[in-house]
Amino acid sequence: MVAIARKRLKKTGENNFNVSSGSSMSVPFQGKFDLIISSMSFHHWHDREKSLEYLSGFLDQKGMIAVYEHYREDSGKEQSQKVHHSLSEEEAGRISINGFQRKIKVEGDLISLTFSR
Repeated sequence: MVAIARKRLKKTGENNFNVSSGSSMSVPFQGKFDLIISSMSFHHWHDREKSLEYLSGFLDQKGMIAVYEHYREDSGKEQSQKVHHSLSEEEAGRISINGFQRKIKVEGDLISLTFSR
């Protein structure tokens, strides 16, 4: 994804971007951010709450973390691979960050989980 982003940015002629590889527990940037987004990767995170706590340290005072995933209805039992690559409203409701308000929104096949102060 980093290589694709660099290639696309090079085509635009923009040079005000820094594209780097990192993880939910290893951010290669310094400073504070207004917004941190996880798009369709949250299901791969090993320790979600610990990662969110870590990432919250990179937010400015009014910053927000937004997580987007495929939505899975709470079924109580695993039915397919989709279970491992999605997030249910029930699971989202169990995730928190100290000092942050959580908002869960389901729209069609997507679920968003946002945290703000």
